[in-house]
Amino acid sequence: MCIRIRVVDVCPRPVAWDPDEQAVIIRRGTHPPTALTETHLILRDLDAPPGPVLLCHCGEPIPLPPLLAGLELTEVPVVTIRAVAHGA
Repeated sequence: MCIRIRVVDVCPRPVAWDPDEQAVIIRRGTHPPTALTETHLILRDLDAPPGPVLLCHCGEPIPLPPLLAGLELTEVPVVTIRAVAHGA
């Protein structure tokens, strides 16, 4: 099942993954660049391939809701996550 992006009125966070719906859920009113960044990070966690558009894990482009239309992935900052040992 391909990943979808939905904009909803009620969501516990500005952007969240809903495994039951296989969808990235964006709370209406979320700042569009923030929504795009968070969506990109969720897709990356789901092993979606990188590309010039948001891609499903199968490689197909994910249709964007109007909230994200017109934004480019080049506007998404690169985030590097580093593991840190605790209790050493």
